[in-house]
Amino acid sequence: MAGAAGAFAAMLFVGLLIYWLTDFQFLHQDACGTYNGSTFCVLDDRWDTETYLSTISSFYGTIITVLVGLLAFVAAFAFFAVRASALSHAEEKVSEEVHRYFTDSKVGDERIRTILDELSKVRNQSIANRVDVIETQLSEQGLLTLSDLEVQE
Repeated sequence: MAGAAGAFAAMLFVGLLIYWLTDFQFLHQDACGTYNGSTFCVLDDRWDTETYLSTISSFYGTIITVLVGLLAFVAAFAFFAVRASALSHAEEKVSEEVHRYFTDSKVGDERIRTILDELSKVRNQSIANRVDVIETQLSEQGLLTLSDLEVQE
């Protein structure tokens, strides 16, 4: 909805810009009249074929240029709008799939158990190394003997 409103506002702005920048005064120089509520203009002798074609070509060239600019603006706006929407949608889907993978899947359960087992082995080894260092320091200071260690085990 915002995209359509933005495109409409941009087209309205471009239309007003064309109205302000285009010189329509040449129409008043012609012989114009009204018949049955319709306005008609007859070109005088100053308007030869080349002048007429030049004016029409210039008019349509300006229209095409403005429309190409408008198209570029709308395309850039659409790109960023789609990109933002797609990014949020992708993040949402990834979050859902990761949750589903680790809660509903046997493979996910096995992977979690494997990781936890590896972490616990590393942690146990670290604790065992620390205990060995403490025992060594205590035995070097004479505060702990081998018979004390055998009784504790």
